[in-house]
Amino acid sequence: MNLRMNTLRFFLMVLIFILVACGSSHKLSNKIARKKIQELGLVEFNDKELDIQNISQIGSKKAVAEVNLKMAFQLSKSSSNQWEIEAIRLGHRNWINVKTFLHALDMTRGEQTRKDLRRLVVGIKTFKNINGFYPKIKKTISIVTLTDILFPRYLSTLIRYDGWGREFIVQIKNIGDIRIISTGPDMVLGTEDDIFLTI
Repeated sequence: MNLRMNTLRFFLMVLIFILVACGSSHKLSNKIARKKIQELGLVEFNDKELDIQNISQIGSKKAVAEVNLKMAFQLSKSSSNQWEIEAIRLGHRNWINVKTFLHALDMTRGEQTRKDLRRLVVGIKTFKNINGFYPKIKKTISIVTLTDILFPRYLSTLIRYDGWGREFIVQIKNIGDIRIISTGPDMVLGTEDDIFLTI
């Protein structure tokens, strides 16, 4: 059973929250970061289970808090007598079925991926509206090359990866027929869970 171990490792090693600082002139403290994380209501941790490793200030209004979380994994033996992860528990919360958890995570990642695809399309269309033509690109182009053309003038945010951390794929059949693709949850191109937009 593929449990997408990269997702589980992500939650085991570090959880990163983007937090808006309380004031433009104040740095984010561990105490405030801890309070804001707990206020999310997603998890209930005591001090030993919520370990803030580092806070990086981004300008005057944003910060990144790197957090180590204590988690519990419930395992059971399958019909083939193999151990498999059945449920996850964050802090003192109830057990969450791992399939339900991963499905919800995939839905969130899919939603973010669709938003990013729309932003990329807007960037390409903005380029065409200003210049009168689409970016001069070959049939085979990486998302890095495309975003190097668009960012920052036509695309305010640098977007290269989908919700699963994979680079978007750019396919070009002819000028004005550009398709940007995410391979989706299975990370395999050409399957039914691919997410894409065509210009």
